[in-house]
Amino acid sequence: MSGPFRSHRSFAFVLLVYLILVQPATAADLYYTFHDGERGGLARLIIDSETGEAGSHEVLFASAECLHPRKLAVTDCGRYVIMASEESGRHNLYITNLQNDPPTTESLRFLTEPDEIRTFGTRAIIGGSSGNVITIDLEEPTILARWNARRDLSPSGHKTEDLAVLPCGERAIMSFQKDNRSGRHRGSRVVIVTLPELETLYDLHLPRNRPELHFPDVPREQGPNPEVIHLSPRTNTFFVSLDLYGGAALADLDAVLEGRWSNLRYVTTAVDGSWGDAFPDRFVHFSRDGRDFVLALNSGEAGGGAVVDLEKREVIARAEMRHGLETPIYFERLGLVVATPAGKLKRRGPEGLIRTFHPGGELHLLDVTRLASRGEMRVEKHEMEHLLFRAVPVEPRAGTLVLLTMGQEVPDHFGVFDLEKRELRAVIPARGEIVRTAAWR
Repeated sequence: MSGPFRSHRSFAFVLLVYLILVQPATAADLYYTFHDGERGGLARLIIDSETGEAGSHEVLFASAECLHPRKLAVTDCGRYVIMASEESGRHNLYITNLQNDPPTTESLRFLTEPDEIRTFGTRAIIGGSSGNVITIDLEEPTILARWNARRDLSPSGHKTEDLAVLPCGERAIMSFQKDNRSGRHRGSRVVIVTLPELETLYDLHLPRNRPELHFPDVPREQGPNPEVIHLSPRTNTFFVSLDLYGGAALADLDAVLEGRWSNLRYVTTAVDGSWGDAFPDRFVHFSRDGRDFVLALNSGEAGGGAVVDLEKREVIARAEMRHGLETPIYFERLGLVVATPAGKLKRRGPEGLIRTFHPGGELHLLDVTRLASRGEMRVEKHEMEHLLFRAVPVEPRAGTLVLLTMGQEVPDHFGVFDLEKRELRAVIPARGEIVRTAAWR
């Protein structure tokens, strides 16, 4: 690299640093994907984390060819945003370079429909349908490596569900939830690969030890069906949720990273302690009073939530609340977890699982200040005038404001809610229907 191109990139980087420095210290950037009926894209809203006042609100990218914008991720350095459009047969990954003025967007093609995105440095790993996984260099941008669960695993794998990048940025852990419809390509396993090369290191299958919870005639539902991964190096605990069994698997993290199970156990997240109907679906991993916890919120008909102590590896608190609470966020200074009633409902039907959505208007605030000392979690509800879909932290460590995606029928506004005063400060129209959000500060 030489000449004008290098000078241009150096200038762009200096400009980015300048913008960060002159931006108010209390400003937080919120990125979100949206569609407006004619096009899909990416927008940025700047919020003052102390006052809740909105700053600039701009569309960074929009195109009629971006038909189904969905998940997105921002690099830790704040220089790149990558978003996925859930479609195949065309370019469906969009990388926005925030160093350029104005920001520019380039596209790449994922072979099938992209899904989960995780970044490490200025690179990303993306999983999607048909067992496809890729890594990307966001600076170029270009695809670094391709991997396919049907080709690179034996027995062949189905589809990645969650992705967790280790702090070193050199490995990723992937969960495979269900078998495919014929049962040929297998789920109920955890796979570890190198980054960015995507070389398979270990393939760990979870025990399918509760056959009474399986659907005899439904090949997709024949195991614990692992989903969401959380890692706790401090307690040496590996956590992965088990959708069909209605709980979670816990094991020694160091052993998992060596390709083996050690001290593996299953726990249920149901409020009544039963198995198979809780369907834990949303989670938050947080630390308080020197202890690590995972809060699981259930989407089964009985709803409820459970807190797992990662050092004790057991459920220490359960609480009743509605089903399908979404995006729990932990606010450290307040000792609160905030969740919105997007309303996913999962239940067992005669031919498999049935999923529906029933959004509501009750903001849920979960007080976890007595969790470590008394094993208590108290639930407080606030009825809003709009349906609530997701929550976005403005400053989760020391802040007191949360952004709520809301609307009369679909999420097309942001509400700024003050957690200390328990009041809605402002409502901000979005650039279209809000799909997913990601905050950066």
